[in-house]
Amino acid sequence: MKLLLDTCVLLWLMGDREKLSNECIRALSSEDAELFVSAISAFEIAVKVRKGKLVLPLSAREWFSAALRTHRIVERPITSAIAAFSCEVPLSHNDPADRMIVATAMLEGLTLITSDSLIQSSPGLSIIW
Repeated sequence: MKLLLDTCVLLWLMGDREKLSNECIRALSSEDAELFVSAISAFEIAVKVRKGKLVLPLSAREWFSAALRTHRIVERPITSAIAAFSCEVPLSHNDPADRMIVATAMLEGLTLITSDSLIQSSPGLSIIW
């Protein structure tokens, strides 16, 4: 199963696992799980660090790289197709990062792992939480 991690899921996977749902843990632990994360998650994490809303033991860039190595997560780039499609996705709010993540999941046929109820209500999206 090809799984795209929302930014909060990546953060919790690295340090706050009790916030992950049981279904999420099962999916992440599955032998056939292939894990992916959008490059926009690095931006979201760096912004949180810059604003003082998140403290990490490394720079945001180093932490993101370490998280991907530790959990064998493949980074998905923001392509022009994803950027353009992000404006078309049926999402009830206008957060650009969330739109990029949803567009990535939809265009690449990935199941999105997210706790965000606004994203979960998006039609045409395969979700685990």
